[in-house]
Amino acid sequence: MSGVTLEVLYKDDELRRRTRVLQRSLSRANFGGLLAEIGETVKTQTMRRFEHETAPDGSRWSQSLRAKLEGGQTLTDTGRLRDSITYAVAMDNGSVEVGTNVVYAAIHQEGGVITAKTSKGLRFRIGGVWATKRQVEIPARPYLGLNAEDESDLDDVIQAWAKEQVEGAFR
Repeated sequence: MSGVTLEVLYKDDELRRRTRVLQRSLSRANFGGLLAEIGETVKTQTMRRFEHETAPDGSRWSQSLRAKLEGGQTLTDTGRLRDSITYAVAMDNGSVEVGTNVVYAAIHQEGGVITAKTSKGLRFRIGGVWATKRQVEIPARPYLGLNAEDESDLDDVIQAWAKEQVEGAFR
């Protein structure tokens, strides 16, 4: 188990009282609320990536063939992938996970090759025309992840939460 230990040597009764109040307040603090706020912040940052068609490192996604032929944005034809981004708070280990359960999410995040399982090949419609291919290469278009600006936003969320806890302890 990880944690932080704080040892205070008291020279002032008021400081001792306030420290006890703060300690009680932090022991009852709503860490679930903090984790949910972190999850919501990362989800919002991810939504921004879909809007701007950029990876966490700031690089632009390569435009999809569908977007080139039909217009629109890459990875947002139906919006299913974008709209599936969610987060889950796990209070048992004090964590939050952000992601999706959409089956094709990983191939878009990491890239890869999709190979036909049958001799009929992969058949799909693009630009109003049916196409058949033995395999299709999908370039990586990362949408999940954090960059320095994202981490700074999360630091702000955590600091605001901590400030609220300290101020609340002394009201």
